[in-house]
Amino acid sequence: MRPTLTLAAFLFAAAPNAQQPESTVPPAKLALVHQVLRAMLASPGFTWDSKMRTDAQYTRAMRTDREVGEARGHWGPDRMLVTLRNASDAGDEEVLFAGRQQLARAAGGAWCRRQGKASNGVQLPHVFEPEVALRALLEAPLDVVHHDIGTLDDRPVEIVTCRVSGDPANDLLWSGCLPDSSFGSPILFRLGAKMPAPAKRNVEVELAFFIDPASKRLLRLNTRSWTKNAVLGGGIVRVAVGGADPDDDRKENEDEGEPGEWRDGLQVRELENPDEWVVTSYDVRFGKHGEAPPELDERARALLGRDAPK
Repeated sequence: MRPTLTLAAFLFAAAPNAQQPESTVPPAKLALVHQVLRAMLASPGFTWDSKMRTDAQYTRAMRTDREVGEARGHWGPDRMLVTLRNASDAGDEEVLFAGRQQLARAAGGAWCRRQGKASNGVQLPHVFEPEVALRALLEAPLDVVHHDIGTLDDRPVEIVTCRVSGDPANDLLWSGCLPDSSFGSPILFRLGAKMPAPAKRNVEVELAFFIDPASKRLLRLNTRSWTKNAVLGGGIVRVAVGGADPDDDRKENEDEGEPGEWRDGLQVRELENPDEWVVTSYDVRFGKHGEAPPELDERARALLGRDAPK
């Protein structure tokens, strides 16, 4: 199943005067979501593959709103190995997280100590951190709005869709659970300067949990967030770039369903003023449940101060 990457947004909770449809989903489905999240946290390990795409007025103008931000990780309770695909001119970048320490290396290179940066010093993009994300989802006030039976890679799956809006949605983005594509997020302060309060943002997040009905394992987490006034000061960034036709991208999404339809667990929506919104699609697929990450090599163990496995 290909992730739905559409600009369309049929806003219920986030749009003025919108009507929230009455949910007919059994309450037990939220308990099922919590069950699979706890099972993932208790696992000795699993792999994940993520894809991220941001649709916004500024990305359309710069022609950068394609599938970007592909990564693969192998998580375990004490370490996580991540591969950022085509992260630099050298190709893939590997990043190792172990407790509060981080190592990085370019393809074929040696591990070096880094913190929040790749081996070449570039700031790391959002990286899916299972322990952070799964715990944040367990704490979030998830509103179950849809339930369906589908397939994933020719396997039957149960799909439970939840929504979060307002301050709890901001919490999900700011916790690191999901990528926050707000423009101008990093701010530099002089020593001793106070951090200003964040601008009030209209945010809604929709999350589709794809669950194996037999094993109760989470196979996929497909999400989309809609953020209005997602820039510094709450204003909208207007970008003018010659030759960019904003209608081209909308035409590309015409085959992705009508407003109100459910595609890949998410509801197709239509925005009244799409240039005022940042729409981030984030799709994570899980595999190799129960398999711990590979052992650390000698160089990584030396940098991390760990003994060789016995």
